[in-house]
Amino acid sequence: MKPLSALCAIALFALPAALSAESWEEVDRLPGDIAVELDSQSVSKAQDGTAQVVLASFRKQLPNGMMQTDVAVDCAGQAAKIRGIQLLQEGKVVTSSSTPGAEFRPVNYGSSEAIYYKALCGREIPVPDTAEGDTAEGETAE
Repeated sequence: MKPLSALCAIALFALPAALSAESWEEVDRLPGDIAVELDSQSVSKAQDGTAQVVLASFRKQLPNGMMQTDVAVDCAGQAAKIRGIQLLQEGKVVTSSSTPGAEFRPVNYGSSEAIYYKALCGREIPVPDTAEGDTAEGETAE
C-alpha cells in the first residue's frame, strides 16, 4: 500500500500543474505569429469604482521570455487598464511591475488591449471612422 500512497501523493501534487497548463487557451495572434493566450481560470468579475469589470491574465511568448499581463476590462465603457506585467524566463520571474492605481483608458482599435477586450467582452472594438473634416474625395473641409 505504501507505493500506492506515494503515487497518490505525486498525482495530487502534479494535478495543479497539469490543470494550470490546460487553462491557457489561444485567443488571437500578433504580427510575427505570436500567440496571445488567456488563462481561463483567471477570468472573474469585480467592481472597480462604479464599473463592473472583467479581470483576467494573458500571456505571449516573446524572444526574451514569456510576458504575462494582468488586465481589467470595462466592457460597457470600452475601457481597459493593465494591472500588472511579469516577464518570465524558464518559469522564473525576471521582471515584474504592478500598477494598482492605473486609470482606465479607452481601448484603441488594433492595440493589445483590443485583443483583451475581444476575448473578455465577446466583441471587437469598432474600426475608427476616417478623420473628422475629411470629405468623400479625401479633401479636408474648410
